[in-house]
Amino acid sequence: IDNAGALNFEIYKLICPTSDTIYTCFGDSTGVASVYPNGGTPFDPDGISNSGDEYYNYSWVSANGFVWSTSQTAIGLPTGNFTVTISDSLGCSYQRDLYVAQAPLPLEIDTIYHVDVACKFDSTGSITAVVSGGFGSDFAVLILSGDTVFTQSGQLDTIQINNLPTGAYEFYVYDTIPDGLYGIYGCPQIVQVNIDEPQNALSSSINLLDNVTCWGDSTGKASANVIGGQFPYSYFWDNGETTAVADSLSAGWQAITYVDANNCTLRDSIEILHLNPEIIGSIQIIENVSCFGACDAIASVSSVGGVLPHTYFWDIGQVAINMPDTAFNLCYGGHDVVIEDALGCRSVSTFVISQPDELFAQASLTAHVTCYGFDNGLAFGSATGGTPTYSFVWDSINGQSGQNATNLTPGVHTLFVTDSEGCTASDTVVITEPDQLIVEIIDSMTIYSYCNGTSSGQLCAIASGGTPTYNYVWNDLLGQQTSCATDLLAGVYTVMVMDDRNCIASTTFDLDSVTNSMTPAGVSMSIDDVSCFGLYDGSITINNVAGGTPGFTYNWTGPNNYGSSFSDISSLYAGSYACVITDTNGCAITVNAEVYEPDQLEYNTYNVVDATCFGACDGQIMVDIEGGTAPYYYDVDELGVFPLANTLQMINDTLITDLCAGLHTIYITDANDCEGTVLCGGSWQEFIDSGVVVSINNVLTSDASCQNTNDGSAWIAFPGGNPLFTYTWETSPIGTVIDTGVSTSILYPGNYNLVAHYSDSSSFGQIYTGCDAVFPFTVNGPLPIVPGATVNAVLCYDDTTTGSIQLSPSGGTFPYTFAWDTTSSLPNGSTSPNINSLRPGTYTVTIVDAIGCEITEDFNVLEPTAITNNFVNLSDVSCFGLTDGSVTADANGGTGTYSYNWNPSGGNSSTANNLSAGNYSVTITDVNGCSDQFTISIGQPDAIIQSTEATSFFGEDLNGNPYNISCVGLSDGSAVVSNGGGVSPITYSWSPLGGSNAEASGLPAGAYTVTVEDANGCTEVGNVVLAEPTQIVSNPEQSGDLSLFGFDISCKGLSDGWAVVNPTGGVPGNNGIYQYSWSGPFTGNSNTNSIENLIAGNYSVTITDANGCEETNSFTLTEPAELFVANVVTTNYTGPQESPYIVNFIDSTVSPDPISHTWYWDGITASPSSNNSAGLTFNNEFTQIGLNSIFVIVQNESTGCVDSIYFDVEVQGIPNPIDNVFTPNGDNINDYFDFGAYGMETITVDIYNRWGELMYSWEGQNKTWNGKGVNGQD
Repeated sequence: IDNAGALNFEIYKLICPTSDTIYTCFGDSTGVASVYPNGGTPFDPDGISNSGDEYYNYSWVSANGFVWSTSQTAIGLPTGNFTVTISDSLGCSYQRDLYVAQAPLPLEIDTIYHVDVACKFDSTGSITAVVSGGFGSDFAVLILSGDTVFTQSGQLDTIQINNLPTGAYEFYVYDTIPDGLYGIYGCPQIVQVNIDEPQNALSSSINLLDNVTCWGDSTGKASANVIGGQFPYSYFWDNGETTAVADSLSAGWQAITYVDANNCTLRDSIEILHLNPEIIGSIQIIENVSCFGACDAIASVSSVGGVLPHTYFWDIGQVAINMPDTAFNLCYGGHDVVIEDALGCRSVSTFVISQPDELFAQASLTAHVTCYGFDNGLAFGSATGGTPTYSFVWDSINGQSGQNATNLTPGVHTLFVTDSEGCTASDTVVITEPDQLIVEIIDSMTIYSYCNGTSSGQLCAIASGGTPTYNYVWNDLLGQQTSCATDLLAGVYTVMVMDDRNCIASTTFDLDSVTNSMTPAGVSMSIDDVSCFGLYDGSITINNVAGGTPGFTYNWTGPNNYGSSFSDISSLYAGSYACVITDTNGCAITVNAEVYEPDQLEYNTYNVVDATCFGACDGQIMVDIEGGTAPYYYDVDELGVFPLANTLQMINDTLITDLCAGLHTIYITDANDCEGTVLCGGSWQEFIDSGVVVSINNVLTSDASCQNTNDGSAWIAFPGGNPLFTYTWETSPIGTVIDTGVSTSILYPGNYNLVAHYSDSSSFGQIYTGCDAVFPFTVNGPLPIVPGATVNAVLCYDDTTTGSIQLSPSGGTFPYTFAWDTTSSLPNGSTSPNINSLRPGTYTVTIVDAIGCEITEDFNVLEPTAITNNFVNLSDVSCFGLTDGSVTADANGGTGTYSYNWNPSGGNSSTANNLSAGNYSVTITDVNGCSDQFTISIGQPDAIIQSTEATSFFGEDLNGNPYNISCVGLSDGSAVVSNGGGVSPITYSWSPLGGSNAEASGLPAGAYTVTVEDANGCTEVGNVVLAEPTQIVSNPEQSGDLSLFGFDISCKGLSDGWAVVNPTGGVPGNNGIYQYSWSGPFTGNSNTNSIENLIAGNYSVTITDANGCEETNSFTLTEPAELFVANVVTTNYTGPQESPYIVNFIDSTVSPDPISHTWYWDGITASPSSNNSAGLTFNNEFTQIGLNSIFVIVQNESTGCVDSIYFDVEVQGIPNPIDNVFTPNGDNINDYFDFGAYGMETITVDIYNRWGELMYSWEGQNKTWNGKGVNGQD
């Protein structure tokens, strides 16, 4: 018999398998079994073999003997054991056992829930089912409108079906029956599930409310309307507005996104138009600013567009409607004009007003005031910027003018500079003067004569102010020249000080008394008294002796013939002491000191307070103390070994407290550790009694009904005792009072303490601490109910319903009932120990046991924290442009381990390597599949080199190209590389030379390369070219270059030569000017490019450009040899002659060249026909009386060369008119009269007065008259 129940026989022989098993659904009676015998001798009613009417007899009997069926097939079999007996016509039979089995638990759909479609026409619905029971292998089928849309087989626990459209679904779960009688569709469970969707899809319409009036504004307005989907709706315009009506829309197509409550979206758009054309302004700058910082520029504006008319709002406050509009008084810098049309639409036009460079004045200090109050400061003024030339005025419009200012007083002086455009600038210079030179006598160093009649005084001066160093001169007998004058007698002294600038100050001091003596009041002493009565531990210390002259000697005397020569003395008894102090000069004083001692320390006990109760150490002893030094202390150890080792200070110097019961011996000491003695007849031992004994006999209890109820009770077994006892029922350990009295009935199960307290009238009813007696006891009760909860958190942060709680209670009394809070998270009521599909939150359950004890517990269904990330080990790109950045994602939150996915690159580990600079994102996913994305930016250093440029500048060529070397061939160029980034320290390497610093100097012209490397090893290369000017070329010319004869000087001995240079190259100064320095045999200006009126000789010129570069050029100016010598003689002059006189000349000059000659004389020209002038005559009339010195000049007509001959021609006579005015007053000026006769050997002169009287006469040459007559009278 197989599972189908077939029975196979061989002919005449019965085949006998023993047992079979079939299966049925849990709890059903649906088992079916059939047998198919073969063989034996079946019953055959018609006696014809194989006619089809053959049969056997069957008997199906259950284990309890009930005949279940007599047919070949038994149906409706429940689970259990059965036996089938098959008999043939001969009475042969065969039995076989059958077991009908069922699943251990019924197949059930424990939980099923669904999620509706979020958006119309979407397929976002889902069904989730939890299946249990059956044979452990299931088959699930989901059917929509007769169509199978989902199947799943296997061992199914939780079935999740997603992406479902709306509809009415039939959800089937079948058990897989092992015998296969029903195929795989056994024990079916079916649930109807309806997945709904929103009634309508989202639909939009947008209404235009306003277009944009002004060009470029965002004043368009539109109203968006949406229906369908799931209310409420959210609105997201592309410009950021989030309401249905958008009122800040710009021109163009504007779009909106609608989002409904299910996060369904819809896009729509509308076109916004410009109603008017753009306003365009045009600015014309008429005049820029004249002076730096002035506001006198002029500009005008015109415009088109918008809606006329236009109004112009200048940034200077000017408003106008006319067009064009002109604004005046504009300042340097950027300006704007707001153009507003008739509708209020606006446009802004901007422009920039320029100005000349700022005029700067610089006032420089030349010299400060030399001495306090001298007012002789000097300053110098200069100017830059503006427009040269400059004028300079100091302090005011009427002040000093010019660049140099003199006789300045201390303080601030202002230089006013005006340039050629009238622009002004100013600067200040501070003229200082030294502080007033002051000399003072130093009191602390003043020594008066302290033994009369001695020269032992001292005065010391200190100078301040002025200008160090200082020289001192005292007016004492020695004229001492140091800052301190010594060995002075009493008197008045003056010291004069001269500083480094010869400024002088003085002061006077009266050293007239002896005040530096010692006095007893000037002696400072410290006295330590004797510590204890009768001891000798006092001491006296002399701290300081005022006055006198150290070192001092000391002579102490005191009680019991005491003596000492030390300044400080010790081991002293109480008493009076005296000391004679003598200084180096023999001056002596006597000081007295008194050393005291305390009275003898004595004591006596006079009262005792016993302990309050047994074991309490609160007894007290009162002590009367005399003498010694408070505060007082007693011997805690009561050993009496002085000095006492363990002491406590007495209260109020009379009370000893906290004493236990027993005999106490009192030892007293004071603040100085002096030993106390008992007063004569006094006591020093006292006894403290023990006091009352507090006790509790026994405590009886009754149990609490539940572990969490406080109906347990306790009471004192024998509550009599001392009426002064009170009781508190307290927790264990003690400290919290639960109840008072001799009994209590408010106890939970647990451990407790009964505390007995004692108080009496002496304590005013207050409990004595330390007297308490404690009796511990226990109140019993049932075991507490323990929920045994297993709480499963939701899978992901912000997840929905994947949490659960399973309870397995213990304690209390079985069975239990459960009552959960009824929230929407508990879909099936609240009486099961297990609840599923929970959201995060707090859930409360009340568990009640069989006897009514209950507990209420809260359980928190947690959710993982959000996945967070902290980027660590961030390593930016080390060098600009590299790809060696890295970063590590340090994830937290979520559940378990994480997986990583970097984008756009970086791999799948927590660390992303080989990154270039830029933005990266990493998606982090935990073991539950929860994920989040985080972004990070990888940086890189700036390029190390910002710029490489020459720093030396020595002018520029005509095209504006700079020169970096001052002169051809020099090495004074420099260049610098400027860092833009990189990590310090930075290293530099210049090539082919230049060193290892950021700046290279001392460089010749050429191309240079600098390699820059930072601390990360990043390198960059910069290049720079240093240019030098061309060599200065003088381009000389000299007079001989234009001469037909090749000489620079036309004639020998003349000075008509010249030389000129026209240099090029180098770096000329302003307007192409060079500096020139000529040398050679000439006079005149040597600072121009040419010199003239030169004689023959050697000359040189040094040309210097603006950089000081020099070029020297030498010249040699030549002259021709002397061509001829003038040969002219007179034919009729032999000596002085009367005027007029004609002198005849004859010329015999011969020139070696064949060129004709011309002779000049007083405007007369005579030209011979050949180079020989022999026999040429000419004459001249001389009328001027006196010596006539003349030159006869002979000139070469072609070359212009001349020669001359000197002649003196004397003409005799007396001048006319005669100079007859003279002043004979003896001042040696025009004191004499003469006729001025010339060339006459003898002259007779007679001088008469107006009356004809002869006053004076002489005869001869060169005589004079002094105004006196022949008689010697005036």
